[in-house]
Amino acid sequence: MIKGGELDYGAFYNCTTLTYINISDSMTTWIDDYAFAGCTSLVIIEVDENNKNYKSIDGNLYSKNGASLLRYAIGKKDVSFTIPDHVTRIYKLAFGDCTSLISVVIPTSVKTIDMWAFGNCTSLTNIYFEGTVEQWEAVDKDYGWDQNTPAKEVICSNGTVSLK
Repeated sequence: MIKGGELDYGAFYNCTTLTYINISDSMTTWIDDYAFAGCTSLVIIEVDENNKNYKSIDGNLYSKNGASLLRYAIGKKDVSFTIPDHVTRIYKLAFGDCTSLISVVIPTSVKTIDMWAFGNCTSLTNIYFEGTVEQWEAVDKDYGWDQNTPAKEVICSNGTVSLK
């Protein structure tokens, strides 16, 4: 169980045997983007329901209000994932180093995708956006949000957008 304090840069970096993490209600300060980077066996991120800043949905880490997807548990063996409709931001490295996902569905509620959000997702070939090409182009996307993914395009409701 992680209690109080901060999870600094790379706190569990490349901890390939870490399968489960429990974040207590006292862990209310920032969890760094790289805290779980390379944790390729991490299948469950659990957060105490009384935590004021974070919550877990289906074993993934979100901001308390659910608007930000902070970290997908990259050790899961699921081949597809649909981001919940309440998410407006996909944080830096949210899916970083995930090797099992082949497809991701992004809802129109997403307005921001941070740098390396899908970085090194080596199996990710299908990115679906539930809105139009015009809506996709309006999403604020940091440089390298899709870095090192084999996906070549984003499939929208009215067409596709080339990535490479």
